[in-house]
Amino acid sequence: MMKILLKLFFLSILMLSCAEAVAIDVTKVPLSLLERSSVYYDQETLSFEEIKHKPFMAMHQSYINRSFDAKTTVWVQLDFTNSSEEEVDRVLEIDNPRLEYITMYDGKRVETRGLLAVDKLEGHIYPAYSLHFQPHEQRVIWLKVKNSTTALQFELMLKSPREYHQDDHIRQNSIVFFLGMISAFLLLSVVLYFYLKDNSYLFYAFYLLTLLFQQMTYVGLLPLLVPQWFTDIDNVIAVPKVSIMIIAAAWYAMHFLKTERYPKIHRAYLCIIVILFILMPIIGTPYFYVPEIPVLIGFFFILFNTFTGIYSYKKGYKPARFFIAGWLVLVVAYLVMIADTLGIINGIHKVPGLLLWATTLESMLLLLAFIDHFSILQREKERLHDDFVLEYNLRQNIIENEVREKTSALFNMAEQKELLFKELHHRVKNNLQLILSLLRLQADKRECGEGNDILHQLEGRVLAIARTHQLLSYTSDTVEIIDMQEYVEDYIEEIENTLDDKEIVFHCNIEAKLPLKEATYVGLVINELVTNAIKYAFDEQGGNIYINLKKVDGKFQFEISDDGRGYNSNEVSDISLGLTLVKSLIEEQLEGTIAYKKSKGTQYVMRFGL
Repeated sequence: MMKILLKLFFLSILMLSCAEAVAIDVTKVPLSLLERSSVYYDQETLSFEEIKHKPFMAMHQSYINRSFDAKTTVWVQLDFTNSSEEEVDRVLEIDNPRLEYITMYDGKRVETRGLLAVDKLEGHIYPAYSLHFQPHEQRVIWLKVKNSTTALQFELMLKSPREYHQDDHIRQNSIVFFLGMISAFLLLSVVLYFYLKDNSYLFYAFYLLTLLFQQMTYVGLLPLLVPQWFTDIDNVIAVPKVSIMIIAAAWYAMHFLKTERYPKIHRAYLCIIVILFILMPIIGTPYFYVPEIPVLIGFFFILFNTFTGIYSYKKGYKPARFFIAGWLVLVVAYLVMIADTLGIINGIHKVPGLLLWATTLESMLLLLAFIDHFSILQREKERLHDDFVLEYNLRQNIIENEVREKTSALFNMAEQKELLFKELHHRVKNNLQLILSLLRLQADKRECGEGNDILHQLEGRVLAIARTHQLLSYTSDTVEIIDMQEYVEDYIEEIENTLDDKEIVFHCNIEAKLPLKEATYVGLVINELVTNAIKYAFDEQGGNIYINLKKVDGKFQFEISDDGRGYNSNEVSDISLGLTLVKSLIEEQLEGTIAYKKSKGTQYVMRFGL
């Protein structure tokens, strides 16, 4: 008896599983269709006529997820009925834009949709079929779903045309918004690269470009914008696209985190890149198509990237914090998506924009990582600038103190030097005064004659030299510089005191300051020429002597003249000796010129430079 009951139980289960699905009332929308349908998984590539005679199983789930199953064709049988008295228009929607072929058999009507048969005139993201039902009409529709590159997973929905268009409009606007944000991040990163010349921005832009390309295909927007031949190629390179996106992300991470500082991690990144380059031409071909491998490598890479960011942050690289946050978002999103793709879990189709939202948030966080990096560098720059200013001020104070000390020491040395020079000139003047006194004593003891005149000439010459040293030792503020006006006036005063009865008037126009050596030469010249004028140019009535010294056209012009009777220098031996001395002083010592003029008196015009 127990055996009979068990047989009846299993028989009933078998009959229920093979029973046809209940009729679908098209008046009730929106409506999920799969749990009200029956399916058959074909692995023999049967025709439609053959399929109709196969035993379909009733579906009890709203979602089919066959993972990467390129060998299976899913057939769905839908039994529709219109219970109303009116004609009804409905839209049959398949919620996966990545399905390659979806063929509907509706009586004599056979239509194909899908990634490789995009209806660009409709311009909708999800593949769909327009259905028209007469009042109380009943009919069976068959769907054939085939996929070879991406995961074979989908849900069927029945909607009114208004609901379908409204949902698609919202979906497209959402996709454009998020993709627009990623595009804006890409453009900003390119601008920052050209502005800052940091390769990290360039690799980040390349990563965003691959991410944008991948997401446009994933959400179904790219097939609506490009020719069908491009979509066909894009579908074939699905695995290489994912691999290139991972490679771009690896390059970006290596540059942003500066992994050269961590040799083992750096080599791990290089190994991932090399492995992907090797696997791309193998696992991405129709002859050896294994999409699970890049998917798993991608998930491993996301985990590794996050670990590297955490490691860099612990090592003191603060800009890694937003990097970590961005990749943690992807860790969660990809973990869920990969589990769904591999058929481990179901239900992610209820949140179709999950991956798009996650990638947009990740892109924003990675861009914030750059901004954070720049902000940290800016703060570090300001800190270094403040430290530099503080150090500069300290060093400046030290230098200023040292300069003040050195200046004070130099000033003291200069004062001491000036005192020494004045003392030296004072001693020289005293010695010359002593010599002058001896000459005067010797002249006073001798009677008038030629020897006495020679002593007087020597006395005048010594007096001219002594006067310069006297000015330097008492009256000059600048060592070795003689004020010639003061010098000449004092010297003329000495000469006037030696005149006997002659009324000689001196006219001095002096506008020059000369160094000691040149001043001494000029003093000797004045002594010789003035002495000669006093002795030979005037009678007892006297006359005028003119002394002029000023700078003209960059050179000193020196003139001594009188209004006396003049003399013939060739006939007077004393004068010839004095003029020889004058000529030697002007032409050889001062490297100047001398000119002699005789009209109403005698005039000497001399020019020299320094």
